[in-house]
Formats: sequence, C-alpha cells, structure tokens
Amino acid sequence: MRRKISNTQIDRFREDRRANLIRRFVALGVFAVAMAYLESAVVVYLRLLYYPKGFTVILKPMPLAVYLVELGREAATIVMLFVVSRLAFRSFWLRFPTFLYLFAVWDIFYYLWLYLFIHWPPSLGTWDILFLIPIAWVGPVWSPVVVSLNFILASMVLNLLFKRGIILKPRWIHWCIAILGAAMIVFSYFERVPALLKGVLPTVYSWQWLVAGLCLGWGALFLTLLGRDNISIAEATKKRRKGFPLSSGGT
Repeated sequence: MRRKISNTQIDRFREDRRANLIRRFVALGVFAVAMAYLESAVVVYLRLLYYPKGFTVILKPMPLAVYLVELGREAATIVMLFVVSRLAFRSFWLRFPTFLYLFAVWDIFYYLWLYLFIHWPPSLGTWDILFLIPIAWVGPVWSPVVVSLNFILASMVLNLLFKRGIILKPRWIHWCIAILGAAMIVFSYFERVPALLKGVLPTVYSWQWLVAGLCLGWGALFLTLLGRDNISIAEATKKRRKGFPLSSGGT
C-alpha cells in the first residue's frame, strides 16, 4: 500500500520547486567554499602551534581547555551545515541532499585551501586526522574525498528526482541499510586508532570497509527507488484538487 502524503508536505514541495535551484546551489557552494577557508585557516594556526616541525597523525598533547574548544569547533561546523541546509529549503528531500552537497564542497575545498596555504597534503595518500568526535578519525586524504564525491553524486540524483516531482518514501529496512553503510565507513577511520594511541603511525587503510559502506548506501537508495511507496507530487496534487482525503500534518 502506498503511504499517504500530507497537504503540508505538498505545499512545502511545491514551494521548493518554484525556487531557482541552480542559483541557490551556486550560492550554497560559495558558502561552503568560504567555510572551508575558515576551517583550513584554523588548522594552519593549530599546526604552527603544535606541529612546528611538520604534521603527523600522532596527536600532540594539548591543554584540556584547548582540546574541548577544538571539539566544540568541529561540532559547530556540522551544526552550521545542518542549519544552512534547513534554512535553504522546506522539504526534507531537498534539505538532505543540500546537507550532503554542502559537506562535500566544504570537505574538498578544505584540502584545496590547505594545499594553497602550506602545500599540504603532498599527496592524496597522505594520512590525516579527519575528526575528533567521539575519538580521532584517521585515514588517507583520498578517502574523505571519495566520500565527498559520492555525496555530490547522491545529491545530484536526489535533486533530479525532486525536479521530476518524486517524493521518496524509504522503509525502515532501507534506513537500516544506509545507517549500516555509514557505520562501516566510520569504522574504517576508527580501526587504526588503538595503534595510533601507542604512537604507531598507520600505513595501511582498510579501504574494503569504505567501499562496502558506499555500496550499502547506494544499495539503500536503489531499493528505495524500486519501492512502491514513493509518491508523485503531480498525482498527489490532482487527488487533493479532486477532494481525495490526505493525511494531516507532515514533516
């Protein structure tokens, strides 16, 4: 049985479709590039303070207050991306790809700015500390770049579906598959942390976890597309005009 769609969801969807998506995404891209500049500038300062002889993924001791500020800065970055994507559009299936797009552009340009500022990383195989919440994420630079490129591609697919007037209605199993895929990608960055804490520099990255996680993510989207619960906004609008009852409320 097809799931119902609320009048509120229809109105939000139609309002977003009237927006000039290309112009809006260009503006969002400029924001992400500028945000990446700020992020890379802060990292340049931190490396001058704590890695004056050259950066390695071995965490250098720092005061607890500074460490907590750094954790807060990283959390604030994600909050900013989330809030901007939420303000840009009203419907979830445009907010979600917008967040993926913002994250990907920010992440890619972060490395481009770093290379421009300090000629780092010297290669895509160079290891980096990607994140610190809840523990250090470490991996070669190419891996988050690959994830970001997949985010951009996924964003393009979801935006294409949006322009065609299709609202995806994934089932719980689809969400579970996608979450499992995300967990596998995150695990690929956690795997070398125990050795890292002992002062051993990582040399081998378990890319198999990354590939498996990406495959599960795309698989979840593909299964959702094959599902019968997806809704055509055109059909839903026609039913509303003819007086067919729709569910109340909406997200």
